[in-house]
Amino acid sequence: MPRRIFSISLCLCALFVVGACKTGASGSGPKISDSEVPVSYQYTVVGPEGAVVARAITSSSTCPKIEVDGVSIVMKPRIDSEVPCFTQVLVCEHVIAKGAGRASIEGQDLALLQERVERVVIIGDTGCRVIGARKQDCADSQAWPYSRIAAMAAKESPDLVVHLGDLHYREGANPNPNNCGKPSAGYNWPVWDADFFEPSGELLTRAPWVLTRGNHENCDRAWKGWFYLLDPYPWHAVACVDYSEPYGISLGDMDLLMMDTAVVPNGDREVDADALPVYDEMFARVGELVSEGRPAVLATHRPIWAVVPGGDKVYYSSHTLAEAVKQGGEGSLPEQILATFVGHVHALQFIDFDDARPSTALIGSSGTELSRSMPQNLAEVGAEVLEQLAVTADEVQHFEEFGYGLLSRSDDGWLLEYKTAPDEVLLSYTLPIPSAPSE
Repeated sequence: MPRRIFSISLCLCALFVVGACKTGASGSGPKISDSEVPVSYQYTVVGPEGAVVARAITSSSTCPKIEVDGVSIVMKPRIDSEVPCFTQVLVCEHVIAKGAGRASIEGQDLALLQERVERVVIIGDTGCRVIGARKQDCADSQAWPYSRIAAMAAKESPDLVVHLGDLHYREGANPNPNNCGKPSAGYNWPVWDADFFEPSGELLTRAPWVLTRGNHENCDRAWKGWFYLLDPYPWHAVACVDYSEPYGISLGDMDLLMMDTAVVPNGDREVDADALPVYDEMFARVGELVSEGRPAVLATHRPIWAVVPGGDKVYYSSHTLAEAVKQGGEGSLPEQILATFVGHVHALQFIDFDDARPSTALIGSSGTELSRSMPQNLAEVGAEVLEQLAVTADEVQHFEEFGYGLLSRSDDGWLLEYKTAPDEVLLSYTLPIPSAPSE
């Protein structure tokens, strides 16, 4: 896909106001060192074509060593200068060569991507809401259950963790990415640590992660933490990009396709004429990533086809994305795509369509306050939306529960389960893997 659609925001690092963020020990930028370095967090993120990027977060001004198949290498800083609002830490990285059998940082093993993935944990919308009428008590694991969800998900022994976006929720009443904010709410390292890294616990190191950013990580909000800490692509110099290029990852006999929908217009009650060509082109790129004869699933933040509850009414998930898919020529995504894994709506929802569209697997309730309730008389209140989606009320399986998804191999294909605990299953559905075409 031409890079021209991945427009550069005017959110320049040089414009950031340090505000309440502390100043790091080094004023001359990060260094690398052969000596032992304390590591706060270590993890792996998976990027295009299954590239595994090892990351280490340290309070030191030097990077730690990584050992890959017995060879010791000093990791490199993700960026060669201090990042405003993140001066307390240094993020170091190393791209692990494909085929590596073992990797570790300071003696601690890293999770690597398996050639044949058997179990995938899927979570979405995990941050703690701290403003508004529906704010959460971040110190209460019942009110904000992400740490509990992450701990339960880690017990599933996943080979891969997929996060569908909206990791960062602790922002002030007037979000401004040019202001670091306070340690309790803002766009800085203490907030990212409290909202994501610390509560992720064992899940952070149990398996490699594949993440897509949500609207809370777009260029108007927590973009800097996203690109510094979690984005699988190289650091984008000093600017935020509105659209990251789609990419694919092999799970063995199925592909996982990742697409960035962080800046789909909020509300999206009608087709956005300016955004439409961008997403039309992005869906075209997704189509190019699909391999003939290989099934795939698409993961992104914003739902294409879903029912969004709004108290006494409901809304269509995204007119812009749905129209962009239609303009692809077939009226749907490539037939090899079996399901779209999406978040944004703070609930669990599943729709299996009767037509060529892939199933919607909405998993957006892994921590953030649940969305408003779905009307009990959905068939009546949501008649217009249901007609637009071409489904009946009975075909919309909606759960107002905190939880996560588990995708695991079965004899018939891939078994998708919605869970509130390892032994508490709300939904089970098999994504059948089509038979390979005969020679």
